[in-house]
Amino acid sequence: MLRIIWTPSVGAAVTVLYNRTTGVVKTAIGLSNLGTVSRGGHGGYVWQRHNIIETRNGGPTVEMAVWALCAQCRNDGTV
Repeated sequence: MLRIIWTPSVGAAVTVLYNRTTGVVKTAIGLSNLGTVSRGGHGGYVWQRHNIIETRNGGPTVEMAVWALCAQCRNDGTV
């Protein structure tokens, strides 16, 4: 389990737990499931939450989990 802390430019820091084995990203408080990171085609990764699938090519899974967290918090696919 990897603890990821993301500090946005505005607002409070957010902490999540990332399970490198299952790809599941959960909130550190309450352990709510935010979504799942999995390897997609062509060496990219797929972030799935609430029937929404977002993809990004390349990057290690840790970076993908951070990107997924940012996408979840900001409701978009950018960091």
